[in-house]
Amino acid sequence: MRKTGRLYHFWLHFKHVLTAWNTTGEAIHSPYLFHLVRFVLRDENSFYAFGEIERTHGRLTKDERTKGRMMFRIVNFMTQHLKRPLDILEVGEKSVLTEYLQRPDSRNRVTVTREDSLYIYAREQQIDVAYIHDGFSQEQLLKMADFLLPRLMEKGVLVIDGLYESDEAQQAWRVLKADKRVTSSIDCFYAGLLFVDKHYLKRHYRVRITN
Repeated sequence: MRKTGRLYHFWLHFKHVLTAWNTTGEAIHSPYLFHLVRFVLRDENSFYAFGEIERTHGRLTKDERTKGRMMFRIVNFMTQHLKRPLDILEVGEKSVLTEYLQRPDSRNRVTVTREDSLYIYAREQQIDVAYIHDGFSQEQLLKMADFLLPRLMEKGVLVIDGLYESDEAQQAWRVLKADKRVTSSIDCFYAGLLFVDKHYLKRHYRVRITN
């Protein structure tokens, strides 16, 4: 069931802000994830590409801008850290997010696929970043995550959009955090990040990201 309304959404965000203890890296054991949180998710610099993307696409909602900038920073960081182009998969309709994913490095391969094509396209694929848009049912989310988790590269990340858009999304997130293949997770409110690197301790973090 989808709960709507500004007041409900404001309450969820306010609750998240109060409980986001890991925002500046507190209690994050992995150096990689600590850096990701402290210097990437919390980076307040405005990259040149932000203005270009946002002028091209006109007025964006706060959520679109926040998630787009967050994903740009993550992809930019991973590209520099891994020192190679990334294989990125976006599940859902093509949107402004696609450009945020592509802009950090023109060599990155960004593929947008619908759910019904996912299981054919990515069957033999190894993926660095997989992004699932919101609007899917709990059953759909869990099925797609089950398919994608084994296909993530060691430093790969599976991003679940719209964590707080419905009760189903929240329940799916709880199930995914408990999945034995998931070694760490980060709840950014706007989206959730799932990691499978076996070097990480089984930990679940909550952070406030910059807009």
